Amino acid sequence: RGVQKKKKLRPIHLVNHDNAWYVFTLSEHKEIYPSFSLSRMKNIKLHVTTFPEHELSIDQYMKDSFGIFRGTELHKVRVKFDSFAAPFVQERKWNESQKIKKRKDGGIDFSITVNNLIEIKGWILNWGMHAKVTGPKELVLDMKKELEKMASFYK
Repeated sequence: RGVQKKKKLRPIHLVNHDNAWYVFTLSEHKEIYPSFSLSRMKNIKLHVTTFPEHELSIDQYMKDSFGIFRGTELHKVRVKFDSFAAPFVQERKWNESQKIKKRKDGGIDFSITVNNLIEIKGWILNWGMHAKVTGPKELVLDMKKELEKMASFYK
């Protein structure tokens, strides 16, 4: 982060996520495919080195992801959205675990299982007062801490 490093990558899959290109690569660790943002790359050189073809089902690999980041621990995220946000939230499906329950007040109860909390936290924060995280406890506490810090900027 913020430090330039020279790396030799073995690219196996290219993905456009949220209007940004990422390359998934082979690593020494089986079942782990690090991703790198193409926009952060500088002085790219093509090498003549070849390596065996590798099959990767990107859909299977990313099945519990909310975006491009992956983690190793699953989190069942639960969020209450009000009637303003509900129609917009219902328009998109992030992964197969997503569930939406409509409430009488026009809002929805949204749940999804993800393997990383970074991107979903940012997405929830975008909804401001129209979203309330109800689980997991780790995310509830993280949101509270983040919002307290943000509120201190305006005192």
